[in-house]
Amino acid sequence: MDFYDNTNVYTVPSGHFFMLGDNRDNSTDSRVLSQIGYVPLENIIGRAGMIYFSVGSDAAGTGSSFGTERLGLIVR
Repeated sequence: MDFYDNTNVYTVPSGHFFMLGDNRDNSTDSRVLSQIGYVPLENIIGRAGMIYFSVGSDAAGTGSSFGTERLGLIVR
């Protein structure tokens, strides 16, 4: 079992955001408080606009597959 498999419950301070990396099981993101931590609102300069690339588990849950059904979707 790796560090990212079971993480604590986080309480994000007011005016901050919790950022989750694009590779949940292997990303240094807000879960690593000593390196990234919570991101203050003033550090956010844009918003997600479109899903560029998507990978998910295959139907059997044994591997990964390219998520063509989400490719190019506009984020609302």
